[in-house]
Amino acid sequence: MSLSPAPAHIHWPAILQFDGQPELAYIGSLAEWQAASDLQLHIYHARDRLIDADGAIYTLTPRAQHRVSPQPSSQSLSLDEVLELVRAHLAREGHACIAKLYAPSIAAAIAMTNDNEPNTR
Repeated sequence: MSLSPAPAHIHWPAILQFDGQPELAYIGSLAEWQAASDLQLHIYHARDRLIDADGAIYTLTPRAQHRVSPQPSSQSLSLDEVLELVRAHLAREGHACIAKLYAPSIAAAIAMTNDNEPNTR
């Protein structure tokens, strides 16, 4: 994890990483994030985070009407760090050959967690 200037806005797609869990939740767009009431009403822990297609990390802060507003942090992840998260997620789901998993970008690595796109793996 590295420190970088806080990003101006989220670059989609993104993933939610829940503290201490290998499971990742894929979010394809701002519209998908805003429409997902289960994600908006979820009570996030301090170390849960949203990671965008550039590797930028956002904290998940409650706001008015019990909605969640991702707040930029000065932290980011490298492609290798995101791939490790994706490998753990896919291993939990029972996928084979994850050690050889590669992606040319963070956005491509995140896309591998999209359960609705079977050809991303």
